[in-house]
Amino acid sequence: MTNQVGPGRQAAGDPPPLAPLTPRTSGLAVASLVCALFFFVPLAPLVGLILGIIAIVKISGSKGAMKGFGLAAAGVAIGNFFSLVTAVFLLTPFSADADREARNAGTCRSNLKQIGLAIGMYESDYDEQMPPDIETLAVEGYLKIGADRGMVEENAPAGETVLTCPSRLDEQLMSGDLDGTSSYYYAQLKDPQHMERLRQTPIMWEKVKSHRKGVNALFADLSVRMEPLDVLRGRIEQNAGLYVKPPVLPEAEQK
Repeated sequence: MTNQVGPGRQAAGDPPPLAPLTPRTSGLAVASLVCALFFFVPLAPLVGLILGIIAIVKISGSKGAMKGFGLAAAGVAIGNFFSLVTAVFLLTPFSADADREARNAGTCRSNLKQIGLAIGMYESDYDEQMPPDIETLAVEGYLKIGADRGMVEENAPAGETVLTCPSRLDEQLMSGDLDGTSSYYYAQLKDPQHMERLRQTPIMWEKVKSHRKGVNALFADLSVRMEPLDVLRGRIEQNAGLYVKPPVLPEAEQK
């Protein structure tokens, strides 16, 4: 005869029922939130972000054995936010510096283009002969040096002139010595009428490399471009015999 066991009663010899498991809180989730909240410590938000992602993956795969999803999610959100803020804070100065450098290099090329136009007008009036120096261009009115005057005053601020690279505003341009105090070196060619042969010969360039990517230069065909310092120096040395006087090579950037 079989013994009947009523509801809620345990048959003799049956193992006791297992107690339900209590999910444990993920230590990674807690660490994620703590690290994210310490946003003032370098790299702490990034660590919190990474730990939070790992915690979410482990919790999701634990089948209820682990809890703390909310903590991990908060750590990810806060860590991501402050990681982005930190990145912007660190990168902004470099971006601003790069923008300033790009503007200065562009203004420098614009200066040389204006000087090139003045040289072109001079050549048209003097049977394709190049001016002997930049001072002549200014004195004869071909080149307007300052913002509202044909010649600069004694010790004029460098930033107001077309003969000064904006990256070298510590220099002073002096009337009567424009070639000596300008940011650019001018080199007159002996026989400029053979333009086809000479058109890629530099006739004006920065005295000192002031830009990261190279040196701005004006060529005999009046084009302007930036070239690496070594390339430009080699081009000038290769054509040294074409100049009226030995040219002064551009120098490396002064620290």
